[in-house]
Amino acid sequence: MKPLLCCILDGGILDGRAGKPPAPPGTYRVAAPNGLIAIALDTPPADETSPNTAELLAFAEVIRTFHASHDVIPLRYGCVMASEEAVVRLLEENGPHYAALLRTLHGMTEMGIRLLVPVAEPAASAAPLSPGAGYLASARARHGSGAAPSPRHVKAADAVSALLEGAFIAERREYSSTAGGALVSLYYLVPRSGAGQFMEKARAISLPEVKILLSGPWPPYNFADLS
Repeated sequence: MKPLLCCILDGGILDGRAGKPPAPPGTYRVAAPNGLIAIALDTPPADETSPNTAELLAFAEVIRTFHASHDVIPLRYGCVMASEEAVVRLLEENGPHYAALLRTLHGMTEMGIRLLVPVAEPAASAAPLSPGAGYLASARARHGSGAAPSPRHVKAADAVSALLEGAFIAERREYSSTAGGALVSLYYLVPRSGAGQFMEKARAISLPEVKILLSGPWPPYNFADLS
């Protein structure tokens, strides 16, 4: 079977730290000479259907298990390599970048906040849409039009980040549309030791007409830049 990569770690730290996590069932390590280690799962045969919810949750649990006590570069589901030799080449060819990224993520976790910002009421003078145009507008609302966020959405995101100032190291944002308004997804890189303070600050935030959902801590998926 081909290796399905879950995460990348510093093998020296992993092996030198007391109480290292037990390998979840079905996982194994692929080590490179430069000290990096990839945690992998065996993929199902090629003719299998797409992964089900249980398989995706098991994949995420592998990453969560290692991240609970170690710095990791978490990978998205689907990073399948041809062989263990291919994994070793990947770790060697990208070794300096992965090592630098692990230093950036050292001692860090990720917190997420989602804001549902209602859309502004349409102008009363707007002409009614034809059935075809109405369908396309509805599709854009469901899946996101790709247009730049409105000042209202940026203002809401700015307000949240300002109230969290000092509780995070880095931030990333995503904007999309839903039937009920604009969805603003905020991701924060937070020191593990400060996760409790971050959650306390986040739970105290209240913005008029904005629904706020806090989640985490998570492995730092949105800060694992592998490009």
